[in-house]
Amino acid sequence: MRRRNVAIIAIVFVGVVSVRIATNPLRQSDTEIRMWLLEKTPPGSTSNEVWSTADRQGWKLHSPTNTSIAGKLGGYQGFPFYTFVYASWEFDASNRLEDIRIGRISDAW
Repeated sequence: MRRRNVAIIAIVFVGVVSVRIATNPLRQSDTEIRMWLLEKTPPGSTSNEVWSTADRQGWKLHSPTNTSIAGKLGGYQGFPFYTFVYASWEFDASNRLEDIRIGRISDAW
């Protein structure tokens, strides 16, 4: 009976971890993350709309120039290193979103 309970707990644990990994959008390819961000902040969005979306999502962003917003979306534990995912929203002279770029940094510590 005890072995059965341990096996059930192990199966549930593996299932929960698998679902958590599978549902983290930051584990997707850069192209898929970009498409996900474009759904949340479509082309033509203003910088204020991007800031509002960032606040709701909990993204840590800053504005390095007058025509861009950039920062960390979050990260995930890879094997063996933790990976941080970053994005940069680029705006035209009319303050309308033109493009989104994705970057990753893996931390060896």
